[in-house]
Amino acid sequence: MSKFIDYYVILGIEPTTDLETIRKAYRKCAKKYHPDVNKDIPEDAMKKVNEAYEILKDQQSCDEYFIKYMKFKSKQEKEKEEKRKAEEARQEEFRKQEEAKKQQEEQAKKKEKTKKSSLGHDIKEAYKQVRRHEKNNPFKRRHIEFDEYIREDYEDSKNKFTKGIKRGSFHVAAEFLYQLHKFSYIGKDTVPKYVIRNRKMIGAAIMIVVGVNMIGNKNETVQPEVEVPVQQEVQTMVQEDKLTYELIRKYEIVPGDTLYDLAQETGVSVEKIQEYNHLDTSRIIAGETLKIPYTVTKEDLDLYTTKESIGTDSVYDFAEKHNTTVGTILELNSDKLYEMDGNFVIMEDELKVPNFITKQEFNEQKSQKTLEKSR
Repeated sequence: MSKFIDYYVILGIEPTTDLETIRKAYRKCAKKYHPDVNKDIPEDAMKKVNEAYEILKDQQSCDEYFIKYMKFKSKQEKEKEEKRKAEEARQEEFRKQEEAKKQQEEQAKKKEKTKKSSLGHDIKEAYKQVRRHEKNNPFKRRHIEFDEYIREDYEDSKNKFTKGIKRGSFHVAAEFLYQLHKFSYIGKDTVPKYVIRNRKMIGAAIMIVVGVNMIGNKNETVQPEVEVPVQQEVQTMVQEDKLTYELIRKYEIVPGDTLYDLAQETGVSVEKIQEYNHLDTSRIIAGETLKIPYTVTKEDLDLYTTKESIGTDSVYDFAEKHNTTVGTILELNSDKLYEMDGNFVIMEDELKVPNFITKQEFNEQKSQKTLEKSR
């Protein structure tokens, strides 16, 4: 196949040029490329100019050539696009190879570091990992929320002994499952991690064994210690950290929601939402319920809360109605709400509940509040 010649380029015109302009362009090129006028120009230059004019001076031949020209340009663009895609594929392959190489190097470094690490270093790192995970899901709050799932089962029971057995069994089983989940969450398990992660259970077991031995040796009745009410534990937790409150929102996912959008709206990180809900990926499913934490300073607490009448609702139903947890209700109303043997004593009819405003709404109300103070 002969090589395609671009006559438009030879005459220095656009493909859409009319016949009169083509004639003018030809005369101009004839003066420039004619051998009698310019002897330095190659001999075939004028020949190409004549060929171009012969094709383009007639409307029919010009239209036929234009069709060939468009096919040629289309082919050129297609080849150019294929080259671009091939280059992108080559660069992507190179990038993947570099990332794989980098990961191998990092794994090798981690492996080398693990080999060189001492037992003390292992214990320190394991403690950091466990504490980092437990910080957002403390033991007290975890077990308060466990009650929400079985309250109907044990509240209906009139026998306190049966009620206690049911409740205790559920808490032990729930904590066991939680620890199993943390086992997979933390990753490769080691003896230091196992001991630290289960330090409370191991400590409790040791105390029980020691207590039984003491009872057996002294052969006397030992009065059990009075269990510290959950309310007192919550009060102590609030007193230890009066600067911030952590409010939990129960949110049902709707189609179109993403973790990134929820994090932007509430002002927390995606990672924190994943930790609270034990998510290994950022994929969420419509219809499921997420726990979303709001970290609120004491100064801004009034913007994130409102007072509502509890009426005849139980504390569990009251928390469910306001899309939050019992732990959050207890934390906000530590002076008005007490827990005794699984039942709650309510000192006032109105309790504080979170209103879960968005970050944008908070900023607007904060600005308005600051403006009012300045006045």
